[in-house]
Amino acid sequence: MKTKYAIHIVGDAFHNITDSKAIFTTTQFISNHSKIKPTDIYIGQGVSLTKYENIKNIIINNNDQHPLIHSTFDDYVKCDKELTHKHKIENILISTPTTINKDKYKSVLMIDDDCIELSDHVTGQHLQFMLLIEAARQMANAVTQKFYSSSFHIYLLNKLEANFEGFIYPFHTVLECTLLNKDLKIDGNGRMSMTINFIQKNKIPSSISFQYTVMEKNFVRKLEELGIEKHLH
Repeated sequence: MKTKYAIHIVGDAFHNITDSKAIFTTTQFISNHSKIKPTDIYIGQGVSLTKYENIKNIIINNNDQHPLIHSTFDDYVKCDKELTHKHKIENILISTPTTINKDKYKSVLMIDDDCIELSDHVTGQHLQFMLLIEAARQMANAVTQKFYSSSFHIYLLNKLEANFEGFIYPFHTVLECTLLNKDLKIDGNGRMSMTINFIQKNKIPSSISFQYTVMEKNFVRKLEELGIEKHLH
């Protein structure tokens, strides 16, 4: 029986976690693929869809062993710009949320090496604090807008609480969002709160909770303009 030999491929930003045995960056794998003969390949964080397609083509065209490729890109779709309130696809960090059951939703991390959070302050090993905060914010926005609100509203943060029990590494990570409170009026304005758990290897190394106000966008813009005027006079 053939011995199972699995490797993980992560984005170049996480170069300090590689060991040239079980963990490779995209650049390392592409440069040395002829010498690497795994039975399973797991695509981790930092690998964009374009780089994943490149890796897959290399494997198909140059590897007669046909290893199994495990990637979130085959099972999930990146959340869209409207739900995450982002302009650039590389800055979207999560998949489209789906319903687990009443008041509970699921997404996965889909981090791109080119996202703004990886442009600086990267250890090269674990996912840093601000990246996780932004991923949780995107999850809260997407769940609220997709299941409870609309694109005509905006979500103003009132309170944020972050708990960290351990590091989260650049591998497969599930986000599980639980709605804690929903107090919305007929016009869609009101308050909501939710907790997002980051799950990796069946453990929860981090959970981030939000309390926020849901308000109509045009009304918020008027409040912002009034605030600017007060500062100028």
